[in-house]
Amino acid sequence: MAMMETGRVVGKPKKRSPPSEKRMKWMLATMAMMMILEGWNDGSLGPVIPALQDYYHVDYMHISMIFILTFCGCFIAGFGNIWLDDALGFGYTATFGSACQGMSYIVNVWGPPFPIFVAAFIFTGFGFALQDAQCNALCSRLPNASTKLSLLHACFGLGAFIAPFFATAFVQAYRQKVYLYFWMPFGVAAITVTLLVLVFQGRSVDDVVESESSEKAMDDEAAVPLVESGKDVLREEEEKKEVISGTDKLRRLFSDSAIMYILLFIIVYVGYEVAIGGWAVTFLIDARGASLDSGYVSAGYYGGIAAGRAILIPVTNALGHRRAIFVYLIAAILLEVCIMLAPSIFIDAVAFSLVGVVIGPIYPAAIVVITEIIPLNLQSGTIGLMGALGGAGSAMMPFIVGALSDFLGIWVLQPVCILLMIGDLILWILIARKEKIAPSIR
Repeated sequence: MAMMETGRVVGKPKKRSPPSEKRMKWMLATMAMMMILEGWNDGSLGPVIPALQDYYHVDYMHISMIFILTFCGCFIAGFGNIWLDDALGFGYTATFGSACQGMSYIVNVWGPPFPIFVAAFIFTGFGFALQDAQCNALCSRLPNASTKLSLLHACFGLGAFIAPFFATAFVQAYRQKVYLYFWMPFGVAAITVTLLVLVFQGRSVDDVVESESSEKAMDDEAAVPLVESGKDVLREEEEKKEVISGTDKLRRLFSDSAIMYILLFIIVYVGYEVAIGGWAVTFLIDARGASLDSGYVSAGYYGGIAAGRAILIPVTNALGHRRAIFVYLIAAILLEVCIMLAPSIFIDAVAFSLVGVVIGPIYPAAIVVITEIIPLNLQSGTIGLMGALGGAGSAMMPFIVGALSDFLGIWVLQPVCILLMIGDLILWILIARKEKIAPSIR
């Protein structure tokens, strides 16, 4: 049993040596690869869904089981991540997540019966959510985290931007064997797993950030006068080192109203983000009469997300993260209204790309706000949980669109997304009213 001695925890495993500067760069590149893998999965769905419907002879409702079973995997990971992270740390948990995602593609690539095909997406969702949670939790503790988070999430958009080019070309050439396409995302998953094993070598978040946080603490101590008493400083340090069980973390997380608003906000946000990416191509084909070449619109949409997360960093910083999210949501709603009212394939395609640009920065900006309004000892758990449950939103909302489309038609995509965005706007009003209790990450 661990004992406290002179402010240190005795009996815990000894921490690994801090990573070198060169290894740190490789770690950032590996996390970028994890996000590319996640984006590749989401970016593939739009172009391949129509071909999968033809191959399996299923309607919107049945093909939407892809999303609902992905939701099941994300939901399990949302809660399992807390215990896995405590038991295994970043290195092993993230590797396990990438391996699970790769395993789902191994099942799909053989074109199994439809129930087995969609069941494999449980592993897709589980692995996707674990990786997202781990990446966000680690990156939020790195120096200059705001910019790193934006660029990391831009890599998600990059993966989702690249995937439709491969998926659309493959579907056009091998439509009758569309299931073979899943060899491509499997290859991306295999590369990601290899990088995680070689680069992180099982390191936990504390092992990775120890050297950076130590240097930052020394700089802060030199720059800021110490105004607290010795007792206050000791209490603060003990709070940071407090060991909280997974069950107690969940209890604290779900008893904080601000955290609940944030989790709902992210579930809805990721929901319409993926719903648009997953159904935009089907919308253009069935509601606007576009050809199969419209699969490239999915690339434009996710390319917009990647671009928005990179090029709008100065705009977000200038407006302030709270105000910027208001502006981006209102702009997205107006663009969705434009798509709904303008029966033009060209206008709709351009508007879909612009929607990607304006909603892209919302997720990383929301993480920055979290660091302002959530207590320090709950930030990692909150960021991890929102990453995992965001994956649940990415499955649940597209399923709802598919189910409604089966009865009413695919035109419902735009009204549903507009309502979801309005809901997010209301939730953000509740979140933004929370007082700032800590300096935000820089």
